Amino acid sequence: MAKYILYNEDARRALERGIDALAEAVAVTLSPKGRNVVLEKKYGAPQIINDGVTIAKEIELEDHIENTGVSLIRQAAAKTNDAAGDGTTTATVLAHAMMKEGLRNVAAGSNPIALKRGIDKATQFLVNKVAQHARSVSDSKSIAGEATHADKNELMGGAVATLFPITWREPFGLVMVESMAAGTPVIAMNLGSAPEVINPGVSGFLCNDVSECVNATSIGGCNCRI
Repeated sequence: MAKYILYNEDARRALERGIDALAEAVAVTLSPKGRNVVLEKKYGAPQIINDGVTIAKEIELEDHIENTGVSLIRQAAAKTNDAAGDGTTTATVLAHAMMKEGLRNVAAGSNPIALKRGIDKATQFLVNKVAQHARSVSDSKSIAGEATHADKNELMGGAVATLFPITWREPFGLVMVESMAAGTPVIAMNLGSAPEVINPGVSGFLCNDVSECVNATSIGGCNCRI
C-alpha cells in the first residue's frame, strides 16, 4: 500500500486531530461522576463502558495520519494499565494535555528537543518529591492506617454518602447502621431489608445495579439520623 507522507505543520495538525478524538472520548469517563461511552460492536449488542483503556483500544480513525495520533495516546493508556492496573483515563488526559501544549509551542518556534528535556526534568522533579513523602507498607492495614471510633465517625459524618454496591440477598449490616447514625446518606441495592430501612431521597437511595449506585453519589445531604 502506498504511503501518505506529511511534513511540518500539516503533520502536527493531523496528529493533533487524532489525539483530540481519542482524548475527548476517554476524558468523559474520568472521576466517579464520569459518564459512560457506548461502543458499537461488529457482532452483538453495543457495549456500555467507562474503562479508559478499553475505549482507547476500540477507537480507529479512517485517516491514517490521524490514526497515528490515536495510537500515541493509546500507548500511554496501555503502559499505565500494564504498570498500575488503573489510571488509564488520567494518563490519557495528561498525555493529551502535554501533546497539545507541546505542539502549540513547537508551532510557535520552540525547539522540540529542548521541550522534551524540560518535560523529563519536570517529571524527575515530581517523582523525587513524591518519593520524599512516600513510606513503605507491608499489608492492607498499613495502607489504611489504624482508626479510632472517633476517626470513623468523623469520616462517615463528612462523607457525601456511604456506598454499598452489595449484590447478595441481604446487604443490610452494622456499617449501614453506623452510617445512618452519623447522618450520612446510604446508597444500597434494592435487596433484603434495605428497602425497609432506607427512605429513598431522604435517608439514602435504593438502586437496581452497581452503575445506579455510583451515579447516586450525587445525592445531597439527608436527615437520616436514627
